[in-house]
Amino acid sequence: MIQSATDSYLRKYNYLTRSSLSEYVFSRTSYLKFGFYNYPLAWNSDDHAWLDFSVNKPIYTINESIVFIGLSKLNISGKSDNLVLKSQSQILFYKYLIFNKIKFYDPLQRIIFLRRYENDILKLRKLTYSEWFYLLCYYLKYFEPDEFKKFIKRFLNTILRRHDL
Repeated sequence: MIQSATDSYLRKYNYLTRSSLSEYVFSRTSYLKFGFYNYPLAWNSDDHAWLDFSVNKPIYTINESIVFIGLSKLNISGKSDNLVLKSQSQILFYKYLIFNKIKFYDPLQRIIFLRRYENDILKLRKLTYSEWFYLLCYYLKYFEPDEFKKFIKRFLNTILRRHDL
């Protein structure tokens, strides 16, 4: 199947396909140009890489092929003692996705990623004012009246709760 890297990522996000770095073939030139982003535990580094390496051009995927990967008790994916680091990585990755790739998604998909970013932060802590502002800029840029209203309501509820304490 030929599709954009952003569509391919959306399929992975929606659990319609699987993906790991071992399944990608890319040029040395792409690797030297972009490298791998240093996320905590390298979590999301593969997704970030192929989104960059594709340079917004279509990629070819073969879901019927088989790739063998090693699994052990030491693999990051199955461990649960690293959930905070995984969450921190998710926050950084979704910030990258929003900043660099959100324009390639339709309005509903944009909202999904904006909410995911917000919710991943809330799993660890409250949002900072700069994070609220960052989100506000994107809600304004890709204005959807109902979603914007919900965003403002969440923001105001948070601010009011902070001042009640």
